Amino acid sequence: MFSEIELLTLLGGIVVLGFALWNREFLKKIPDAAILMGSYGCFLIAWFSTFAESFVFPDFFNITEHSMYAAGSILLCLWCYRSLWSRGDERE
Repeated sequence: MFSEIELLTLLGGIVVLGFALWNREFLKKIPDAAILMGSYGCFLIAWFSTFAESFVFPDFFNITEHSMYAAGSILLCLWCYRSLWSRGDERE
């Protein structure tokens, strides 16, 4: 059985995705936005997997959930590095 917080997290993630799609032009101004949105996509898949594992294929969705959390975290670290630290010379 799923908990209500898992459903609320998934629904909140979908709302934020809608907001991001609505404001695509603004997001394109963010350095390396594709990496950042890829990270968010991984987290969204992880939240869906958390919810889905309560209903079908619990082992598959559990592995998917944790793999997507790892991939999303790696992409987020890459985005932080590329957009904040590797562009230090360009900002000066």
